[in-house]
Amino acid sequence: MKKTHFGSLLAISASFAALTVGTISPAFAQDEVQAEDAAEKDAIIVTGTRRTDRTVADSPVPVDVLTSEDLTNSGSTETNRLLNQLVPSFNFPQPSLTDGTDSLRPATLRGLAPDQVLVLVNGKRRHQSSLINLNGSVGRGSTAVDMNTIPPLAIERIEVLRDGAASLYGSDAIAGVINVQLKKGIGGKAQASYGKYVTEMEDVGQVDTVGLTTGTADNPVITYTGKDRKRRDGDTYTFASNFGLPLGESGYLNLTAEYKDRSATNRSGADIRRNYFAAGDPRETTFNRYAHRYGDGVSKDMNFFVNAGFDLSEAIEFYTFGSYGVRDGNGAGFYRRSSDVRNRDWAASTTTFIPIYADGFLPLIASEIIDVSAAAGLRGTMGSWDYDLSVVYGSNLLNYKIENTVNTSLGGTDSARRFNAGGMRAGQTTINLDFRRDLDLGIGDSVSLAFGGEYRDENYKIVAGELQSYINGPFSAAPFNAAGGSQVFPGFRPSNATDESRDSYAGYVELDADLSSAFTLQLAGPL
Repeated sequence: MKKTHFGSLLAISASFAALTVGTISPAFAQDEVQAEDAAEKDAIIVTGTRRTDRTVADSPVPVDVLTSEDLTNSGSTETNRLLNQLVPSFNFPQPSLTDGTDSLRPATLRGLAPDQVLVLVNGKRRHQSSLINLNGSVGRGSTAVDMNTIPPLAIERIEVLRDGAASLYGSDAIAGVINVQLKKGIGGKAQASYGKYVTEMEDVGQVDTVGLTTGTADNPVITYTGKDRKRRDGDTYTFASNFGLPLGESGYLNLTAEYKDRSATNRSGADIRRNYFAAGDPRETTFNRYAHRYGDGVSKDMNFFVNAGFDLSEAIEFYTFGSYGVRDGNGAGFYRRSSDVRNRDWAASTTTFIPIYADGFLPLIASEIIDVSAAAGLRGTMGSWDYDLSVVYGSNLLNYKIENTVNTSLGGTDSARRFNAGGMRAGQTTINLDFRRDLDLGIGDSVSLAFGGEYRDENYKIVAGELQSYINGPFSAAPFNAAGGSQVFPGFRPSNATDESRDSYAGYVELDADLSSAFTLQLAGPL
């Protein structure tokens, strides 16, 4: 299958900060590139170390630093897609027909599970989603952080540690660490972008004509145009704005808002099976043979971010940041033909096949996702020690609305066509206290000592759906044996309802020493 993607066919941006316009002659172009490379190597990083003077070049582990310019110039508006393009070991697949995972898609680092990469925002742990990936998708049996709730326009830079860091951060950093640093700058920027897929599906034929069926079980005769199928879909509109204001003499307030609207894509081939029960039904010749949907689901996102801080005194800084995101998405199931037994209205007749949906139906799993996070903390100096005290709360809620479907066991008359199938909720509260100082031990170039502790409370809930979404109706028994529950996704039963919490306490100590310009010793472990 060959795909050509014209992303961001139209992109408009406006900057409200100071603007400098100039030209660079070819003689100095190479010098500028070398200067940018040198600046990147000299950039101070905070991922993989608790020291305050570690640069990319000095880091004992591989750390990729992606700037806001890298993100802006990539041509995509989803943070996970940006990382997929810019970080070689980052993988962001596009699963389809995977229930809620169509709307909340996981990503992996270094080929390990999504929950084995630690995601930080401003150096603080980001909460995971409430969705457990199933149905053969990447990361089956695990949960992931929904990084697409973070607008690229809110990001100052991303640091990606492409190595295991369990001794520093815990067992969920086996695959590495992704640290998103939010913008603090003054000024503003607004962006609008549009993109779509222009696709030629190699060896997928375009239907020309469809013949009538003649028997009770034969499929129609289908002819093709001889040309590959072409698609123009997946239209995506993105509008985003970032604005920064000063707070007093040294404070900052940075706000970001983003709206994104993505239409569905379809890469299915033609359905060659008969759709209608009766032989010779004339509707067979006009039925849409591409009624299945395999591809991206519909997604409408609104995300808001705030990042702020100011000095309470010369030695104490107060900081806070948070986010609120809403996503309405849907993913498709398998198409139910008009003649499918799952479409039979037993209440209308137990002897004659009467369909509930005259032309069949494509059930949809509509997901409502709400993601919330808030963090606040104090950091500063206390004698020779640097300290950081923080509290971070995050929650993720996913509700399932099953649409364009039916509970066949209730019969076509008594069954609804749209169901509340329940959902999941995940919450996390984290409290951290960290200390760090430089030591003069007379060995090496520099020595840093750090220690601290963390308390984390986690809660997980499963909420039952409405009665019709899971009940086995009167036609579920023999001789009808109709499937109970809303088709494509039966609702959670009261017996599935869950409300569980757990607490964890942890401490660490770390010693970081540059014994020479070519040798660094780093020791870290739990207390």
